[in-house]
Amino acid sequence: MRIVCPQRLRPAVEQMLRDLDWSGLCVELIPAPEPMHPDHRIRAVAERNPDWYRELARTFQRGRRARAPRYADPRFKRGDIHRVLLLLLSRGTTSCYAEHLLGQVEQVNIDFSKRAA
Repeated sequence: MRIVCPQRLRPAVEQMLRDLDWSGLCVELIPAPEPMHPDHRIRAVAERNPDWYRELARTFQRGRRARAPRYADPRFKRGDIHRVLLLLLSRGTTSCYAEHLLGQVEQVNIDFSKRAA
């Protein structure tokens, strides 16, 4: 069954596309707060993926054990979700991610409406 985005949710899907284009996971090395040796550095998150994307990644975990329990290891690539969002706006899609994305769109739409008001 082909799923198409309802007209009332189109602004939220467009916002999600912008979120996906402009924000992503970025990890940087910073000086360690408690250095154990000269030039000791640790990894720190400088920028995170959008909340809705992280929630989707937690929903679609791979079957294998993740590197660390607190990190999601999704079955999809960022480009897959970008393409599904574009298809939801245009001709619709039969992707297995579409239903879950529309649920996320509903939440983003609520947040989007609150910001606009």
